[in-house]
Amino acid sequence: MIKVFFPPDVNVDGTVPTNDKPPCWFVFWKDGGVIEGMGNFNFTNKKLNGMYSSGQLYLGVTCLQKRSATQLTRKSRSGYPAITVTVTGSDEYIDAVAGTISHELYHKFTYTHTGVDSDGDMVTDTREVTPEKSYFPITFINDYDSFDLSNNIPGYNKYTRGDQEFRCRLENIHNKQTIDKSKDWAADYRNPFW
Repeated sequence: MIKVFFPPDVNVDGTVPTNDKPPCWFVFWKDGGVIEGMGNFNFTNKKLNGMYSSGQLYLGVTCLQKRSATQLTRKSRSGYPAITVTVTGSDEYIDAVAGTISHELYHKFTYTHTGVDSDGDMVTDTREVTPEKSYFPITFINDYDSFDLSNNIPGYNKYTRGDQEFRCRLENIHNKQTIDKSKDWAADYRNPFW
């Protein structure tokens, strides 16, 4: 038996990836059905993990990079004590992509979900006070950034949908998409078939 593995950071021609010629990790994981839900995504070479924009789902070049853990504390309100939650893991490569897919799919869910949203964070008031998932803590219906992402995560100082982003980051950890490693042809020391 001959096994062939691909270098993840070049496109299928062996050159620098572009939007029109995505890197091997994207092409083979998507076309090979390695990660659940990836078939709905396009590639972008912008410096990001993923993006939901204008109805389109994208995965970007930094999906392969390791992310540091971040702890965020919910602001204290009457009847709601401050609590601290870790919102990002330290995944890389295939696990990072699986988590990013879940993250972006939850963005899509929030943008298509209707209901009263008093603070404009794209999380309905009902889901803020009665979260639909056990790992989502309560957030505040009149505060779009209950966990203060804007002051604690670089680049979020003007972000007005902190409670939505907070939930998406929890999806990265708690609800990664299913991975079929038997179909994975990435040259990665964590790949059991390499």
